[in-house]
Amino acid sequence: MTRISLFNAQHDLALAHGRINYVPSAQVSQLLHDLQWLPLWYAPQDWRVLTTEVPPADALWREQCAALLGDGWDRRLMLQPELAQLLKQGKPCRVEPWGWDLSVRHRLALWGMDEHALPTEAQLACWRGLAHRRLTAQLLAAMDEPEDVGTCPQEMTALEQVQAYVCEHGECFVKAPWSGSGRGVFHVTAGSVADFASVISGIIKRQGSVMCERALDRTLDFAIEMEIVAGQVAVTGYSVFSTDEHHQFGGSLVMPHDALHQWLLARCPGLDAVEQRLVEAVGQLIAPHYEGVLGVDMMLYRDKDGVERVAPCVEVNLRRTMGMVACVLGERVLAPGSVGRYTTEFAPQGIVRQGLEPQISEGKLCSGRLYLTPVIEGVTKFAAVLEVE
Repeated sequence: MTRISLFNAQHDLALAHGRINYVPSAQVSQLLHDLQWLPLWYAPQDWRVLTTEVPPADALWREQCAALLGDGWDRRLMLQPELAQLLKQGKPCRVEPWGWDLSVRHRLALWGMDEHALPTEAQLACWRGLAHRRLTAQLLAAMDEPEDVGTCPQEMTALEQVQAYVCEHGECFVKAPWSGSGRGVFHVTAGSVADFASVISGIIKRQGSVMCERALDRTLDFAIEMEIVAGQVAVTGYSVFSTDEHHQFGGSLVMPHDALHQWLLARCPGLDAVEQRLVEAVGQLIAPHYEGVLGVDMMLYRDKDGVERVAPCVEVNLRRTMGMVACVLGERVLAPGSVGRYTTEFAPQGIVRQGLEPQISEGKLCSGRLYLTPVIEGVTKFAAVLEVE
């Protein structure tokens, strides 16, 4: 069977839309175009990568791909007409997107994918229900996380409830049940709650509720990455990441799996016990209904007494994550003993290459700034980057 990876990073927005006819904005379409070759780095190396076109003429990028991915790396690329031809010939194919939603299912069906090779609409409705942000509260309850420590979000169905909650706690985050990266997360204080009233009311009208949680004195963002196969939950890696002022992905630490695990244990000695409780909760609430990858965002924070504690579930992503990309880069691309940072960049006027040229030895990145996706200066607006000092 031909296994194929598809980068549909608009998944969260399509999930919020909830119907087959989701159309991405111009900026999201640009991101999808510029980063469509990213699965070359994170998908299993015997998988193909589905793209809309051949990569642009970035000779330096092609040379670095050959050095790190091996000769013949470009034969992994598959344009949509080739997929359609394989399907027409009756060749078995399985596509694994960044995340499953009705719009990507509809697109693959139009291209000729057999219904038996796609999740059913009923399955996708179930998965969308699971992806509601109330899953965070449900997992915390299954982990017996005490509500009085302040890490458990609460679901609100009326603006007045939100206003009362914010006034009680002073500083909160209000989150849409489904939203794109950072776009549905609002930092609200007692002094600003009136400014967000129309936004919050609109979300409640469209999606039925919002999730409210107290703001914590955050010291570290990290995640445990997992995969569910045939009802069994396996931990596949860890990620340590940052977010910007808009709560969007800002970058991930890149290290080999074991080294990053030890780094996290040094910061959080009780991590393995938390992980065990989390895996059990995921097995109880998610595994009976969902198969595929997922990531659980967590954080370290200081309580009112200055003691550092773990918030064991801040967000659940039933899809691939940028942290998973960083996990694979740490194992496949990074030279032994090196530490890197993976991020995505956006330049409205076009990306301009910068930083030290990558130094590659024996198929591994030793230092420098590696562009994981091709760059045509002044034209490309989004790029994925791995930097090693």
